[in-house]
Amino acid sequence: MRYEPKGFGYRYRPDPAARPHVWVARKPVGAEAYLYHLPELLAAKRLRRPRRIWLTEGEKDADSVAALGEVATSHHGGAGKFTPEQAEHFRGWRGWLIVAADSDPTGARCALLRADLLIGVGIRENRIRVARAAVGNDVSDHLQAGLGIRDFRGQSVAELRAEVAALPPAVPWDDGYAPDAESVENIENWTPIIQGAPHA
Repeated sequence: MRYEPKGFGYRYRPDPAARPHVWVARKPVGAEAYLYHLPELLAAKRLRRPRRIWLTEGEKDADSVAALGEVATSHHGGAGKFTPEQAEHFRGWRGWLIVAADSDPTGARCALLRADLLIGVGIRENRIRVARAAVGNDVSDHLQAGLGIRDFRGQSVAELRAEVAALPPAVPWDDGYAPDAESVENIENWTPIIQGAPHA
């Protein structure tokens, strides 16, 4: 579940067939293995098309790219939460992998983590390209500004690695985000969002 202005949590139905009205507000067992739009990713691997798959930082960005006809997936839980179990779904992919990186230090570190875990399951480094927004902080900002797929700033994994190495030490946050002071102060007023609409 996504909250406005920026927060994330888990909410799922343990038995949707028998008890569709019952929701549980915690992370499901085994959630680390799943990816957003996983069926589309697996179909692309099976059919060996298209030529590229996008791995974004967040479901909103994955949807923004998928709306353009691309295959796009994302991990859940926020920046830095991509897992080895999720990377395993990419094993055997021989096309291009586009790792979308937010334009801040946390986004760079998250993108490098994803790239390294992908390399760890056999994806060749020279088949991974990093995409950075030409406008704004992320994929959705870039596309909402009227720019297209070809307008992203490209970067190699080696260039990203050098960028991250030059960053100051990271300050860890449990959810991968460090909200500003005003957001933290008003956290009790954050609104849950489901599929882009406020949820009471």
